Amino acid sequence: MFGFQASGVLYWGRGDYYGYARQDQLTYVEIAQFLIEKPFATDYKDVGLHPWMVKAIDMKRWRIGQSVADAYVAVLTGTDSEGAYGTTSVVFVALVSLCVLALLRSLGAGPAMACLGAIWAGIVPALTQDHLDGFFPQVSTLFCLPAIILAVRVATRDFRFGLVSAALLLTFLFGSYCEVFPIGLALALGLTAVSFALCFRRKLLLALACVVLPLAILFPCCADYLRLIAAQYHGASDPNILKEWGPHVGTWRGWSEIFLVAPSHDALLVRAQIIGGFAILLLVIAGVFSRNLARKTQLVVVALVPAAVLGLLLSAEQFPKYAFGKLLICFASLWVMLAVLGICRIRQAVLTLVAGRRISPATTSPRSAIALGARGCLAVLVALAGWASWSKLAVVFANGQGLPTMNSTYARAVYRELDAHPERTYLLTEPHFILNGWFCYHARHSDFYSAVDQIGDRRVAEFQFRAAPPKSREVWTVANGGVGRLP
Repeated sequence: MFGFQASGVLYWGRGDYYGYARQDQLTYVEIAQFLIEKPFATDYKDVGLHPWMVKAIDMKRWRIGQSVADAYVAVLTGTDSEGAYGTTSVVFVALVSLCVLALLRSLGAGPAMACLGAIWAGIVPALTQDHLDGFFPQVSTLFCLPAIILAVRVATRDFRFGLVSAALLLTFLFGSYCEVFPIGLALALGLTAVSFALCFRRKLLLALACVVLPLAILFPCCADYLRLIAAQYHGASDPNILKEWGPHVGTWRGWSEIFLVAPSHDALLVRAQIIGGFAILLLVIAGVFSRNLARKTQLVVVALVPAAVLGLLLSAEQFPKYAFGKLLICFASLWVMLAVLGICRIRQAVLTLVAGRRISPATTSPRSAIALGARGCLAVLVALAGWASWSKLAVVFANGQGLPTMNSTYARAVYRELDAHPERTYLLTEPHFILNGWFCYHARHSDFYSAVDQIGDRRVAEFQFRAAPPKSREVWTVANGGVGRLP
């Protein structure tokens, strides 16, 4: 699983991996490097001639959990945050598979079905798209929801370990992707309540207190985070935000693209997508009523299904597709888990039917054939998801999307020269708003002036470095064409 999703990193190497070359990757790399090199109290007045710090200071008070992990891996491996980013991102993707595997096994799925389900959860096209787009906070927390369910289930046997694990997972979710924290908290509280409803009142109160522990730990910044979450949800309600990111969200076709297939304009394939999306939803509904789920757990898990149905009903043109699509992806691993349990439930029903008709094992082996059929059905779903994800990864191999600019031979040569000469003074003349951000990052140990008003997605006209360098200094210009000495 790790090797599949890391193929882009392995192909280009850790220092030249840019995914789809979006602004997001640059932002989170800068935050991680800021956490490595600068005191957290560093403010705008301390930026001086180091423009790479601006975006990190903008973002340092929220969504830093994933960048802390990136910074930790960078320090541990003796590299910088850019070199550690690709590996760290793919490790988080692999954690999704690991958590789904453990959860399916705990719910009684057999080894083969659990392994296939875990592979499917780790290669769904939406997850591949997410980590290639550089949506690092979401990628880093996709494992949290299945892990929280698993932690609460473990708590019924090992109370302290399970509930403390749930609290730590919620803390990480709060610090990395605060918009989804309310969902994780509600899920944890609901499962805790139904899991310990029959226990002594004291034990139930202890369990709830342990799950709410993140709120107590993070209380000093809760007010700021609540304002931030409200602002994020309000901003995400704009239907014009990144309309091109999920054009089919809210339709059967878009639902199918999360789990099975890449977008297509072929009419026949679109019909197949619709049928596939409908089949996945039926499997999810069947999984909710699986015998492997206790009835009290069903009451909580069944709440996940209306969100899927809502996604299919919201097919109008004007609604926040980007925000809603991101929300659907947060639940993708749980829906995969339920779909696998749904296949297991259908297999059980067919076995019961066959046993009732008393088909002779001398003429056929119904149990083996039905089990093989269930695994084959799941294997087909995994293969379809793998093919769609591979088509997305192939763009990275072919240097597509924004990569021709970010990862060109000329750009890489500039990166190397900036890294090799921190003693120089540079003047940025490159207008490309993401490429110039990477130039600033690689020249982070140099004095850096800018002749452009926008670096990355940030306007920088008010900063000290947005000025002409003094004539008394030897200055080198930086652009995609190369680095040259200013006459």
